[in-house]
Amino acid sequence: GYMVQNSEAERALAGWDNTDDEYPKALAHFKARFGDEELLKDALTTRLLDLDPVSELEASKMRKLTDEVVAVTRSLESLGVNASSFDFILRVVLTRKIPTVCLQEFQRRYKEPAERTFTKLLEFLNDEISILERVSKISQEQEVQVSSAGG
Repeated sequence: GYMVQNSEAERALAGWDNTDDEYPKALAHFKARFGDEELLKDALTTRLLDLDPVSELEASKMRKLTDEVVAVTRSLESLGVNASSFDFILRVVLTRKIPTVCLQEFQRRYKEPAERTFTKLLEFLNDEISILERVSKISQEQEVQVSSAGG
């Protein structure tokens, strides 16, 4: 998550269940407590811009990046920011945070600029991450089989 352990924000949300039903109530409580929606939007946008880039095709780092981007976009949407109004910004920011080989493959797959949306990029990255995770798991299983056969 985005909150620092034992932070004031974390304490403000303590006791709220992490369910779809409770989310709007918890968000309203959080807004009432910490106020200014513009400051929240600014903080979320800054969080997006400050995400660490991933330079190598490493599933765990890529998954963390996409999870954080999704969390920020959902938070912005919950503050009433229409996703379509910042789609191109999200795409540009995210393309600068992913490995070059991913960006190249995305460009190859979606040749028309109109096809290269944030949503398409996120779907593409999730597919790529799933492939990396599967390959990693297969490699680990093969290593276990080799080491147990040799032992």
